Amino acid sequence: MQKVRVFIGRMSPLHIGHCQTINKAASDSDHLIILFGSSFRSRNLKNPFTYQERRSILDRWIRESSKISSYSIFPIERSEER
Repeated sequence: MQKVRVFIGRMSPLHIGHCQTINKAASDSDHLIILFGSSFRSRNLKNPFTYQERRSILDRWIRESSKISSYSIFPIERSEER
């Protein structure tokens, strides 16, 4: 049976704490699923980067600075209105 872990975060911006937690989750799994919160929000002070920009930063870090080999990245769509 394959062990899958899920990491959920806004990661705006990605920082060393995120990287350490993602590495830990990946080290104990066969596949890591990373979900980005606030994916469809407009830029503001709390969310200065778009989902695509954050995804690109994370993807580059994984490829260049980690040993993670099996992962997926998805945006979280909000299903409720606030």
